[in-house]
Amino acid sequence: CWGDNRSSELGVAGMDQSALPVSVALPDTHGLIQIALGGRHACVLDVWVHGYCWGTGAADLTMLAAQQIPAIGEQSLEILQLGGSATRLIDKAHLYEVPWRADSRNVDAIAGVPDGIIANAIGDDHDCVLKAGGTVWCRGAGYPDFYAVVADFGSDVAESAVGKDFTCARTGDGQ
Repeated sequence: CWGDNRSSELGVAGMDQSALPVSVALPDTHGLIQIALGGRHACVLDVWVHGYCWGTGAADLTMLAAQQIPAIGEQSLEILQLGGSATRLIDKAHLYEVPWRADSRNVDAIAGVPDGIIANAIGDDHDCVLKAGGTVWCRGAGYPDFYAVVADFGSDVAESAVGKDFTCARTGDGQ
């Protein structure tokens, strides 16, 4: 990782930033298959479905070095999603909030999320889920307090992304 490290985003103690890549010291991992970044934290997932995180996550808890988050390995886990200070996972098309604590083994399903989701884009003040079939549902600033359909692109949506005050989607044909 490289860039700002004031919140331990690089997983390296003792520096404010680095313009060059630095290695994150990871515990005993087994073949990394995914990396995900949030506002001030990062997580990786290995082939054994163990998740390791570092930086400043939910509740402003800071992990100076990579630590295993036991709750991540408790589900069969399809994909890890980070954004803002949130750490989430999608398992069997359901969305779960991952506690930012090394002592918790439980994940909580997020109420009001529609069934059949394939992605969750998370920003500081709103987030959106993408359902199989191409509908984008959002909640937070500028949206209701519950997930509501904001766009129906048909089955052609490949991904959605959330910025500070806006949301975008990419279709399968590259638009």
